[in-house]
Amino acid sequence: MAGWLGAGQVLDVASGGSYAIAALEVANPASPQVLRLPKRDSNEVCYVSMRHPIGDDTALCASYQNTLHVHRAAGALPTRTCLVANLAAGQGWADRVNGIQFTHQGVSGNTAGVGIGFGGATCTRQPPGVTPAPAMQTAAPGATLAYALTVKNNNSAACPIATFNLAQELPAGLSGGFAAPSVTLASGASSTLGWNVTSAATTAEATYPLTATASESAAVSVN
Repeated sequence: MAGWLGAGQVLDVASGGSYAIAALEVANPASPQVLRLPKRDSNEVCYVSMRHPIGDDTALCASYQNTLHVHRAAGALPTRTCLVANLAAGQGWADRVNGIQFTHQGVSGNTAGVGIGFGGATCTRQPPGVTPAPAMQTAAPGATLAYALTVKNNNSAACPIATFNLAQELPAGLSGGFAAPSVTLASGASSTLGWNVTSAATTAEATYPLTATASESAAVSVN
């Protein structure tokens, strides 16, 4: 409202989805720093932003660091701005009168993921995608095969950030392990990690199925 943010730093949101915003203190950000939505019941505007303890905000109170701040205001000065929600990663808040839902999908560096749903959108959880690369390899007995395993969070944008635990099913005589036991992803995001599988020196020559799965460790409720 004060004109402190230039063109491209404020994004008007008209449809639901996942959005990335940079912290307000970041100079020359690659993402918008404020999301702006109409609050039609009171003819006001909702603003979504995030702050980091850097620059002028070095002494920022811990409870406001890396959280999503949802404000409402009339949209023009002079007016007061009211903080209506302060969301940590994984938390959500809904303006049920206007059918708008906000979800903090997590922070990476100086950027936060924001899930926005309209019309009373709800969190819909879907099985994650698990894709190995390459799809097939050949090696001598006793060798270790390296795979790149990509896990994708297929939950809807209204869902909070989720952690997926990895598991494997290997035939007798084969052993394996992942580079990490789990991955944490925002809705729609993907992550790739290593998966090594080793056969015994006495393993018979044949074709063996290797199975990797991912499951969401916990379902977090959105208020």
